[in-house]
Amino acid sequence: MTRIILCFAILVYSATAFSQRERIHLDLDKYSCKAGDTLWFKGYVLQGHYPSPVSTNLYVEAFSSQGVLVQRTLWPVVHGQSPGQLILPDSVPTDNYYIVALTKQQLNYDTLHFFSVPVVVYNKEKPNPIHHKRQFTSSSLVTAGVIHGIYWVTFFGQGQLSSMLELDSGSNGRKFRVLKSVSADSILAADIVFDSAHRWKYADFPADTSRPAESLFLYEDSILIGRQVIPVNNTQSDIRLTTDTLDTSPDGYNSWDLKLPDSTGYGMSVTVTDADRSVPSPTTIEKLAEAYTDDLTVPNHLVDSSYITFTGKATKENYLFGGKKIKDPFSREIVMTGVRDSNFVFIKTTRMDDGGKFMLDSLFFFGNIDLQYQINKEEDGSTKNIHLTLAKFVPPSIDSLCFNDWVDDEIPIGKEDTFFTKKELSRYELSKIRTLKAAVVKAWKSHRNELDNRYTTGPFSEPAMYSFDLRTYDNPYVRDLGSFLSRECPGLTYDPTNGLVYDPSGRTIHYYVDQTEYDAGGVQMFDFDRIAYVKVLESDWLSTARPTFALDGPSTGLKIPVSNPTALNILIYLRKDRDFRTMRGGLNKISVKGYDKILPFKTDKVTLLWDSWAAGKDYRIRFVNSNTARRFRVKVEGMSFTGKLIHYETIVE
Repeated sequence: MTRIILCFAILVYSATAFSQRERIHLDLDKYSCKAGDTLWFKGYVLQGHYPSPVSTNLYVEAFSSQGVLVQRTLWPVVHGQSPGQLILPDSVPTDNYYIVALTKQQLNYDTLHFFSVPVVVYNKEKPNPIHHKRQFTSSSLVTAGVIHGIYWVTFFGQGQLSSMLELDSGSNGRKFRVLKSVSADSILAADIVFDSAHRWKYADFPADTSRPAESLFLYEDSILIGRQVIPVNNTQSDIRLTTDTLDTSPDGYNSWDLKLPDSTGYGMSVTVTDADRSVPSPTTIEKLAEAYTDDLTVPNHLVDSSYITFTGKATKENYLFGGKKIKDPFSREIVMTGVRDSNFVFIKTTRMDDGGKFMLDSLFFFGNIDLQYQINKEEDGSTKNIHLTLAKFVPPSIDSLCFNDWVDDEIPIGKEDTFFTKKELSRYELSKIRTLKAAVVKAWKSHRNELDNRYTTGPFSEPAMYSFDLRTYDNPYVRDLGSFLSRECPGLTYDPTNGLVYDPSGRTIHYYVDQTEYDAGGVQMFDFDRIAYVKVLESDWLSTARPTFALDGPSTGLKIPVSNPTALNILIYLRKDRDFRTMRGGLNKISVKGYDKILPFKTDKVTLLWDSWAAGKDYRIRFVNSNTARRFRVKVEGMSFTGKLIHYETIVE
C-alpha cells in the first residue's frame, strides 16, 4: 500500500511540473523620475518556485493612469532573468504611470496576474497635482480560483489549511478529491461529492510550518485540474550590510560589503539611490511567494519558447501572374543570414514544405538588422530572386482582449506585408523617371585610368589586353568569375564542373588577387560581388617572379625568372573604401527588428549604482556619491536557482 501511495504522489508532482502559471516581478532602479529619463529594470520570471524554463520573451510596457500605452518593449529571458530599460518620452505630463510586464504564457489564463507597479513621472513644463501610489502585498493567508465551474478557496490559520469548494448552480453529481503530501511516501486525501442539496463543502488539513509553502492538488474523476500554493512560513533572510567607508561628501567614494544569509548562490539586482529623491519599492519580489491558484485545464498554446521566430512563405518571382510555387525538390532550402554593418549576426538554413512555408526560429539579436536570403542551390543568380512573405515577425503580436495588435513605427513592415527584390520594385517606380536635358561634354572620364590609379602599382599598371569595371556590373545570370571571363574574353573557355578557365591556344593562366598570386582553387573563395576591377594581360615577368598562394598557404617563395611569353595573367582587385560600401549585395534583403537594445547604465543624480547582473553570496558595493546625496537607499532583490527569494531594503546615513 505504501508503494502505491508513493507512486501516486510522484505522479502528482510530475503532472504539475509543466502546467504552472508563470509569475513575474520587475525590480526598477527608481520609482520616481523626470520625463525623458531612463528606467532600468531587472525582470524575474518564475514558474512555481523555480526560474521559468518556458517563456524566453518578456514584454514590458508603460501606461498612463488613463490606460494609454506610452511605451512597449521586448526583452530576452535567460534562466528566468531579463534586464532592460524603459525610456519615458519627454513629452508625457506629470502623472502616475504604470509599468506592466507579462509573458504570452500568462495569456492562457487571464490578465489578473500581470505584474504592475506605479511610477511617478514629473514634467516641470506640464505640471499636475499627483500623489504617490503604493501597492501593498496581500497577507498571503488566502488563495482562490474558479476552475471548470468550481470555486476553490483555501485559508491558512492556526496551523490548519481550510479548503472550501463551492459548486455553481448549473451542475450536480460531481466528485472531487483534494490531496496534500505529508512526506515522501504518504499523502492526505479528502473525497468531496456534490449533489443538489449540498452546494459547498470543507476539507481541513494540518499545515507543516517547517516548509516555506504547502501545496494542495484538486482532482476530478482521477484527472488533475488544479493546484494551490499557500505560504505557511514567512521567515525572512538575514542579509548583512557592512559600511566599510561612508562618505557623503560630493564625489565621495564608498565601498560596502554585502553578505547573503547562506551558501546558496543568488542572481540579483543591487541598487543604491539618493534616499531623499527616491521612494520605497511599491512592491517587492516577495510578492512572488504569495498564495496562488493554477487552473491546470488551460492548455499552454501561447508560449514563447524559442526566442525570436519568423514564419513565412517563399515563391518564385512572376511579374504578371503573381508568385509561383518552388517545385524543384533541390530548391526547398533557404539560406538566411542576419547582417548588421557588414557583420553576420547569424547564418541559418531552413527548409520549406510543399507550399513554400517555412519557419526560422531560435534567433537572438538586438535592434534592426538586414535579413538576407536566397535558395540554397548551386545555380545561376536567378535563385536569389525569390519572393518572400513574412507572416510573423518580432515583436510578435499579443492576442488578448486587453492588448491590441500593433506595429512599431520603426519597423517598415506589417503583419501581412510582402517583400520584393530591388529588380521588381524598379518596374513600378515610375515616379523616378526624369526628362532628359541637353548637356555639353567638356571632358571624358577614363574608368580604366581611375581604377589603375586606385588599385594597381608597378608592373601591374601596364596596359592590358582587356580590362573590366565590375562595380556597376548587374547581369543577374553571370555571377561568377569563370562565366564572366568566358563571356567577355574571346578564346577563354569555362568548365563549370571544376570551376576552371582554359585557353584553347595553350597559354598558361596565372591569377593574382590584389597583386598576390593564387592558384585556381584559391581564387574561387572570393565572392564575385566583391570584385571591383579585372585586367587580362600577357607578361612573362609577373608569372615568374612572385610567390604563389594556394588554399593551404604560401608556396616555397619567389621563382627564378624564365622566358615565358605565352603566359596569360588575370589580375583581380577586390573592392575597398567607397567601392566596398556601394557593393551590390549577393542576397535579397529585408529589414527586421529583434529585441530592444540593452543600454549601458549611466549614473544620474537619483540612481548612484545599478547592477542588474549581480551574482553570488557575497557582493562588494562600490559607487561614487553625487553632489547632493546625503542618505543612501540600498535595495537588493533576487532569486536562487533553488527557488529562494531575497529582498533587502534599507537607508544608510
